[in-house]
Amino acid sequence: LVAEDQAIVTRAMNEQVLPALTRLKLIRPGLTFRFVAAENPERLWEMVTQVLPYKDVDSRWLEEKFGIPVTDKSLPEPEDDPKDPKASKNGKDLKAALQLLALLREDGGPGFFDDRRTE
Repeated sequence: LVAEDQAIVTRAMNEQVLPALTRLKLIRPGLTFRFVAAENPERLWEMVTQVLPYKDVDSRWLEEKFGIPVTDKSLPEPEDDPKDPKASKNGKDLKAALQLLALLREDGGPGFFDDRRTE
């Protein structure tokens, strides 16, 4: 309804309908009628898009509210665990690198794992 129609309906409800229902003792005295403020769909969509990176939004609510059919994203494949070379797609390369680092450590050669201080 447009604002003028809402004003006409509100006046009729508060001046005629509600007083008549009160006299018939169908409702308690003192009630008033008012329209709920209309949502601003552009502002609501802006808020939804801002919260999406941080929170889950119910797919059914999105579809009901905006009429957009949505489905959940498929989960990404889990990344390789760098601590478990067997679970890695490149496990052989990682395993070889770890073995090389272990050899350098045992050999005492210079490198990131050299605990000795040079003067």
